[in-house]
Amino acid sequence: MKKIICVFIDSNPNPGVFTSVQPNLEFAITKALNEFKSRDFKRIGFIGGNLWNQGNNAFQFEDLRRRYFESYAKEIGVYNNEDVHIGSDFSAISGYQIGKEILQKDSIFGTPRAFLIGSDSLAIGVLRAFNDNNISIPDAAAFISINDIEIAKFSSPSLTTFRINISEMVDEALNLLYQMINNPNNASPEVVLKAPELIYRETFPKIINN
Repeated sequence: MKKIICVFIDSNPNPGVFTSVQPNLEFAITKALNEFKSRDFKRIGFIGGNLWNQGNNAFQFEDLRRRYFESYAKEIGVYNNEDVHIGSDFSAISGYQIGKEILQKDSIFGTPRAFLIGSDSLAIGVLRAFNDNNISIPDAAAFISINDIEIAKFSSPSLTTFRINISEMVDEALNLLYQMINNPNNASPEVVLKAPELIYRETFPKIINN
């Protein structure tokens, strides 16, 4: 029986069997929370979505972003269960609905507050809901999201977000694949994590030290 040689990018169905190159989401979540706490945000929310397998037997699976957020937020003392909001998916529509629910539930004026948002699409929907209610971002609430899709820099205000370098991940995957082809008997499965880069924009501007 021939051995299948492959490298997954962005996910891994079975890390014990397959090699993959993935974004280091734990690093991104940890850095975002540390950034927020360094500016004295004592109440930090999380906005995410549900992940679904799109095959014939659809099922929901765990979103690591939420797990990493809850674990580290509890560790540094900024976690509040009521501030975790999970939509049906990661779309802008889902983000808009969550944004409206947040504003209906509790006014954010007068309370230093920040949100880590699981994707840029979600963040754009939340921004629209806040803009519709004349909530000033980042004055009333700061946002950091994940992905750095093309539209992130054109949203109003533009999104501070983690850039996942797909080209770098592809290059690493090709390098691993080359090594596995040339040394098939020595190719043990591994997971290579690439740290995303935080791109500062208007929803959480970078502090410039004089």
